[in-house]
Amino acid sequence: MGVSLAMAVYGLFTSSLLAMFAGALCGGLLLPRRALPATALWLLILLPLNFTNLPQGVSSYLTPAVVVIAIWMMRVALGGRKGALQRMRIRGLPVILPLLGMLIVSALLSTGHSDTAVHVFSNNPGRTPAWIAVFAICVLLPTVFGQLSDEDLWPTVQAAFAGIGIFLGAVAVIDFVFHFNPWIDVLNRDAREATWSVFRAKTTLGHPLITATVASVALGVCIFPAGGIRRRLLWVGAFGALVALMLSASRGAVFAVGSAAFLGVFGLRPAERHSLTDNRGRLVTLVAAGTLLTAIAFSPLLTRRAGSSEGADSGAYRFNVFSDALKLVEERPLLGFGPGTSNTIFAEHYAGGDRVGRLENSALQLLVSVGIPASLLCLLGLILVMLVAIKGARAGVVAGIGAFVVSITGYNALEANPAILVIVAPLLYCAVLPVGGAEGAGDPAGPGSDRFVAIDLRESISAHKTGKR
Repeated sequence: MGVSLAMAVYGLFTSSLLAMFAGALCGGLLLPRRALPATALWLLILLPLNFTNLPQGVSSYLTPAVVVIAIWMMRVALGGRKGALQRMRIRGLPVILPLLGMLIVSALLSTGHSDTAVHVFSNNPGRTPAWIAVFAICVLLPTVFGQLSDEDLWPTVQAAFAGIGIFLGAVAVIDFVFHFNPWIDVLNRDAREATWSVFRAKTTLGHPLITATVASVALGVCIFPAGGIRRRLLWVGAFGALVALMLSASRGAVFAVGSAAFLGVFGLRPAERHSLTDNRGRLVTLVAAGTLLTAIAFSPLLTRRAGSSEGADSGAYRFNVFSDALKLVEERPLLGFGPGTSNTIFAEHYAGGDRVGRLENSALQLLVSVGIPASLLCLLGLILVMLVAIKGARAGVVAGIGAFVVSITGYNALEANPAILVIVAPLLYCAVLPVGGAEGAGDPAGPGSDRFVAIDLRESISAHKTGKR
């Protein structure tokens, strides 16, 4: 993995797309399959392509990280258990297939109902299919193929998030104390010169809001330790993510971490087999989550920014876009203006001022782009995935997904930088794992795991057939 990442980073600092994608392809094709989720996560962290001057197609859509996720999905589909596709019933198809169909129909019809839509499509005809491709690769395919997996990747994924938390915390501290960040030189002019009323860590991701999103996910994953991972590594990762969050001075991080802690609790429901030690561990986790949330909410940087005119203006703008976005939804409620087009559509309707008409809310972006029915299907699918993870006692998975969803609602993530969905792809995959349960990595047939349920069901059927019942 190190060679692949080093090659990609070398390509970043030398502006060589060939080196970046060569590193991604080498990693995707040559590394063990279980190492690919971590490789994709690190590629996203180390290559802030969305804030460079590279073409949008490779900086925001089909990035090296997305390519690795695509290769991972292909290898899972081709290298899983023999006959798995024929033998297993895939859950969620009544949601996934209509959603995919609506996205395709929305894309096909996005040029036929509005002069603005025609203008957007003619300016960038590849944006809509590229957005659908990224969404399918990072959201739909992990949700499907995770159900066919023959290995538990949760220990690898959780360790990767712990490492990311440590890394982001270290980069943020170095930037804050020494005003040094090597990745600043590779960013475009707007990203380099962006300033706020207080210091805000951009880290290697190029922007404090993206830093806050990734750090909040890492924190949510790490505060719910699972079997097979050293708790010390996870707590250090959580501390690093906490530092990065505090130095990002993002108000949305407070809600993201609070949601992660709240949702993660539901994945910690004690079963009758849980020991007193397990329950004490859960109590420690809840106390730690509350302490971390308090530390973020009352951090000095966040407090100072909340009282500044820049912070007040930012919050007011995000509140005001609601009514403007809902007017666009009313214009095209069923199919929207086409996947990936909301940023341009919103700007052309409401451009003006310092923000140049940015729709700073990913949930509203989705409504404007794909319409109400497809957005509701996305919400339904998210709820079902979360319920599966909660039923499997996969607290870290639930917390990570919750933190991601809440965090991106505070800015224009889904359509300005859809490749950020790489962060959630391994979590969706682990949420529906049928093997071992993501939280039971060290005990494949342990409480809360689907394998335990499957084994128990097979034994019951066998006993019935032999007349034992």
